[in-house]
Amino acid sequence: MQTNSQQENKRQYTDEEIRQILMEQAKKDLKSINPDTLIILSFPEEITKPNENIRFGDLPLENQEGIRKGLESIAKGEVSRWEI
Repeated sequence: MQTNSQQENKRQYTDEEIRQILMEQAKKDLKSINPDTLIILSFPEEITKPNENIRFGDLPLENQEGIRKGLESIAKGEVSRWEI
């Protein structure tokens, strides 16, 4: 017998459901982001290199603004493509 969690993992989401989930998460992230928020930096081209963490406040201001603008865009539903 499968648990609800297992059934949920097998469920196929529609594009609209994914868009809604992303919008809600972006809204939460915008409310919670602050200078001490840890950002995980990953390097997909170098699979063997471990991920690094950096505080949001330690990023250059242009990067901070870029992250905020990206989250705002997602929160408004302006996402046209994503990969899972």
